[in-house]
Amino acid sequence: MYFNRLNYRTIGPDTSQVVTYDTLRRFSNAYDFNFSTDLTTRIFGSVYFKKGRLMGVRHTLIPTLNYTYRPDFSKLFGGPSYQVIPVRTSASGSATEQTLSRYNGFLYGAPGRGQSNLLSFSLNNTLEAKVKTKNDSVNPTKKIPILENVSMNGSYDFTADSLNFSLINFSARTRLFNRLDINFNYTYDPYVYFRYFPDSASRANRTYSQRRVNQFFTDENHKRAQLYSLMLSTNLNPTAKKKNYKAPNATQAELDVINANPQMYVDFNIPWSMYVSYNLSVSQVGFNPKSLIQTLSFNGDLRISEKWKIGFNSGYDITNQAITYTQFNIYRDLHCWEMRFNWIPFGYRQSYSFDINVKASILQDLKLNRKRDWYDNSLRTAPR
Repeated sequence: MYFNRLNYRTIGPDTSQVVTYDTLRRFSNAYDFNFSTDLTTRIFGSVYFKKGRLMGVRHTLIPTLNYTYRPDFSKLFGGPSYQVIPVRTSASGSATEQTLSRYNGFLYGAPGRGQSNLLSFSLNNTLEAKVKTKNDSVNPTKKIPILENVSMNGSYDFTADSLNFSLINFSARTRLFNRLDINFNYTYDPYVYFRYFPDSASRANRTYSQRRVNQFFTDENHKRAQLYSLMLSTNLNPTAKKKNYKAPNATQAELDVINANPQMYVDFNIPWSMYVSYNLSVSQVGFNPKSLIQTLSFNGDLRISEKWKIGFNSGYDITNQAITYTQFNIYRDLHCWEMRFNWIPFGYRQSYSFDINVKASILQDLKLNRKRDWYDNSLRTAPR
């Protein structure tokens, strides 16, 4: 509810009209509402075995439908939140319409334009096995995930006049031997691309353009947009598994923050760690050439004494045969104080920073800092 609103008008000759506004001192309402509902359930399927350590396998299927609707408030109730202004750019030209908000720049803004009529869908799967444990009378059985998650999601837009389906995303995640993490993603485009030549010269030079058309993919003679990505990662240090951090002098709130952000804290209980990941990405849009990207990244740290620790982060671009973003950091525990040195030795973001600060968060502003940011590289001048 506002106590004023804007009223637009045009001024000037027909060849050069300018849109201006007046502020009307009157009470007005900016309507905004929407409707949303969802439906979900769980479907279980199990297979049991009588012999061996494997007791059974269970498959869980979770389908979900979500429907949202929001009317077009530029047309609803006579369009009080928006005003249509005809603007003529020349004396002989026809007038074009501009739709402007009557509450532009106001504290709570104005209702959104356009209608939203969307149905979203998703399907999640998990697959796990139940096995007998060895020499454990307290926990005689345990569950082992085979596929931690396999999902599919997309949407259908009822307001669009064509291309109603969105891109459909598939993803899968699992862990092998409790050591190797596997993540796979696939993006599927249900519509195809049409290739055409704008003119005779482009046809002679085989220089084509393409556009996405309202036709489903039916055979290999059509082209569509596709994207695959695969990531394999593992931690080479068996003692550096994810586990809840415990400290006798820490509160539960502090432990929750540490466990949620382990990369922000230095754990001297782990002598060394080495995290390695391989990333593969393949993409192709219509008739364009296929793009292949392969990278190998690694990061970790090494405890050289009870108070010193060195960390690193780097990688290698297999496709372009070049070293990727590389960073080194040194940490020194100074009892109530701590020292950090971060260094990016080469590349576009070449920089360093040196900090000595108090550990206590209440005194976090008490620190000594020296740094050279990456954007300072362009400001350097040659010595005289």
